[in-house]
Amino acid sequence: MKKISLNNGKFVIVDDEDYSLLGRHHWHIQTSNNKQYVATRIYFQDGGPNTLLMHKFIFPVENGDIVEYINGDRFDLRKENLRRATYGLSLAHARKRAKVTSKYKGVSWSKKDKVWRGYITKDGITYYLGSSKDEKKLALLYNKKAKELYKEFAYQNN
Repeated sequence: MKKISLNNGKFVIVDDEDYSLLGRHHWHIQTSNNKQYVATRIYFQDGGPNTLLMHKFIFPVENGDIVEYINGDRFDLRKENLRRATYGLSLAHARKRAKVTSKYKGVSWSKKDKVWRGYITKDGITYYLGSSKDEKKLALLYNKKAKELYKEFAYQNN
């Protein structure tokens, strides 16, 4: 494992075997859709600059698949932390959204009924997990169903 410095004092972690090639370039943080990526600019003889994202260089994917960061750290670009995923599977692994009523993914508060409700969706099908006064109980039900539906891509509430 080696570290490559970025332009803002941060660094990225890469595998030893990738360091010799990646270490030759000047890398910076590029923001796209409120997500940060590690990028460099490559200049070709026949044209202008082209942006190269480090994760796509290390772990190329095809057919509309994306690279997912298993531990959620976009600056940990070791191959053991990268995997190929579809967009839908990547959403399954995503953390809960910030502005929701529950501290758990898949759980929301029903103002009308004054109970917590649990849901999970896959392939356009929403599974109702039940309702309860116990928010944590529904979070655990979400974890179980997420594992069943999404296997190793499942996000797990703590």
